[in-house]
Amino acid sequence: MSKILINESFLDEDFSLFDKLEKKEFESSELLDLRIKAEEMNQETEITEFLQSNNILFEKSAKIIKNPESEKSFEIDFNILNKNIAIEFDGLYWHCNRHQLNNNYHLQKTLLCKEKGIQLIHIFEDEWILKKEIVLSRLRSLLNLIKEKIFARKCKIKIVNFQEKNEFLEKNHIQGKDISMINIGLYYNNELVSIMTFSSGNISKGKKKEEGIWELNRFCNKINLNVIGGAGKLLSHFKKNYQWKEIYSYADKRWSTGNLYKKLNFNLEYETRPNYWYINLSKSIKRFHRFTFRKSMLIKMKEYKEELTEMEIMTKKGWNWIYDCGNLKFILKNV
Repeated sequence: MSKILINESFLDEDFSLFDKLEKKEFESSELLDLRIKAEEMNQETEITEFLQSNNILFEKSAKIIKNPESEKSFEIDFNILNKNIAIEFDGLYWHCNRHQLNNNYHLQKTLLCKEKGIQLIHIFEDEWILKKEIVLSRLRSLLNLIKEKIFARKCKIKIVNFQEKNEFLEKNHIQGKDISMINIGLYYNNELVSIMTFSSGNISKGKKKEEGIWELNRFCNKINLNVIGGAGKLLSHFKKNYQWKEIYSYADKRWSTGNLYKKLNFNLEYETRPNYWYINLSKSIKRFHRFTFRKSMLIKMKEYKEELTEMEIMTKKGWNWIYDCGNLKFILKNV
């Protein structure tokens, strides 16, 4: 858990919450709810301060979409005015299955915003806590706030070694390091500023290794830097120097509409259903991919029983789960 910080920009009505925290006038179960609510309020305040410091006009707790079933308005944390962008801060506790029984809750909000021409960004709490600088850089990119630019034509292409690749991804990609086989980088003045990685089929995504079939695993620039034409130059190098029949990749709908892939001439193949991640906030603020806890891996747990589902076993173990918005799968064929 992150430290609770009381910020002067909170509304007066919020201070009763902090009074309770100080006086501890609640039961233990209520304590957890209050502490988590306080932490999320502080993190949302940090996003508010980021937007204000960059002179971004926004509406807080905006009621711009309605639940089609109840006709009641959904609140959106930040509606960026004149940008067709909105931002949701998804706290892991309040947005997990304990409180959101609809597995499509995040996706539903995204689609309702899309109908109004608005791209809704979902920031998961652990991303803000563990990858804040990367999140801020992505927001700056979406809001056209990145000032530093480099043209890809002024960069040199090199194969990036395993260690340097993983260090760069950990610092600059929201998903962190990967297990790629081919790592192609752009260097400007001998500094790695952009990278694209490729691997063969990934079993966690239902793919087996097949000759000539590649997954574009990761692409990112150095944070707060725009490498103009970087993705195109890196992909062209791969296509010219490696045997390939097909390249596929996934865009996370929490963050992306897939525009980069469209510019690179990929075609949308299909959209996946929302995926889920396991959480146990008594152990870690981090989400864990469901593949880590597939049923075949749970046999050694004392809670394991053959008749129980994976989720039932994890529930008995004290874990919850949170759904994302699904992915867009793009494909490029060598024809």
